[in-house]
Amino acid sequence: MKSMSNEVINHIEKKALVIRVISMPLLLQFYIIFTLGYLNITPQLYNYTTIHASAVAFTMGLILLLTPTITNQIKQATKDRYYAATLLIYLAITYELAYLATVPPYYGLNLGASLDTATYLQSYASLTYYRKFLESFVGPFFGVHASPILLLIYPIYEVYPSIFTLMTIQVVILTLPIPLMYKLGMRIFNNQKYALATAL
Repeated sequence: MKSMSNEVINHIEKKALVIRVISMPLLLQFYIIFTLGYLNITPQLYNYTTIHASAVAFTMGLILLLTPTITNQIKQATKDRYYAATLLIYLAITYELAYLATVPPYYGLNLGASLDTATYLQSYASLTYYRKFLESFVGPFFGVHASPILLLIYPIYEVYPSIFTLMTIQVVILTLPIPLMYKLGMRIFNNQKYALATAL
């Protein structure tokens, strides 16, 4: 019995290693191609078509890398209906917040509250077409917002460059603690109802 469980663990580890080996080149190729083009080392790589195709490959690699985690979460949800409810609530909140952030009147990027969003969108456009990232229509303003996370998000954004993509990525990251809080609640209370309340 013990040897059988060890075989299962070894099989899972080998599978995870294969997924990492396949996905890592897909993730790295975007930054290599973009850097070579952006720095004018290989200028022909710096065009929207190449950047877009490379971004699609990056996103496929990211999905592939996350597949075991997503599969594991689905398996856990089928065994625990409260966790399933937590995941459904997480998806519903993510959709609702992304929707509210991208429809009128919130979609008006001339609003003071939307200035940061407009700056990000314009700065991504500058990065894609003009080899400029920290400059925007409001001058050096974007410099104070510079963060490595923006470059990590960039290839996902480039698959479908729009405010909808940007806001959806932001909301997914902001609401990600919901399922994690359920796990924390289970560890503290060892009760599914209390864990769900903790997540909410």
